[in-house]
Amino acid sequence: MIDANLTFDRAISLSTDLIYTVDCGEVSPADAVEHLNSIVSSTNGARGFFVALLTGESALSKDVPEAFIEVFKNHPEIICDLLIKNLIMSATMAVTHNRNHDAKMEASSLAVNQKTKNIIQRLDNEAMARHILSMTDAIVHKLATGEDDHGSDYSPFLQRWRYDADQLKHALASLAELSQDQMPTSA
Repeated sequence: MIDANLTFDRAISLSTDLIYTVDCGEVSPADAVEHLNSIVSSTNGARGFFVALLTGESALSKDVPEAFIEVFKNHPEIICDLLIKNLIMSATMAVTHNRNHDAKMEASSLAVNQKTKNIIQRLDNEAMARHILSMTDAIVHKLATGEDDHGSDYSPFLQRWRYDADQLKHALASLAELSQDQMPTSA
């Protein structure tokens, strides 16, 4: 069992090791589940895990095992919140890197964005759908009014990062690319 006070940096290290051992076949995804569950049960742990997974070049990052997806489903509020933020941050950073004529970093951000979308689509649950809807609502409001704060759970996130209209349009397009079955049928 991993310490409840797991730091972000330690989580990245533990996650990198876990991903490596699964990627090389030293440990099966099923055998890694308990360790992964322990890592992603805290916000710092889940943040560290997704940094290691989404920015890495392992085969695992491109094809997350179903056993891992099931672990993510066991921690919906932590995982869904982090994934939706990662989706938006990677989309907006791709815009920033494009503006800076940094094709390598733009490609990296786009890769993180795609990996994040792939995981979100595989979660296919109501919690994820609520986060998608909440973030979409917050961005649409910001684009329409220029105001960050309208009571959305994601208003503080948008206030913190101060995305401009072009970045927000790319973020919204990234949200729109998610499968429509991720969206709840009723509000």
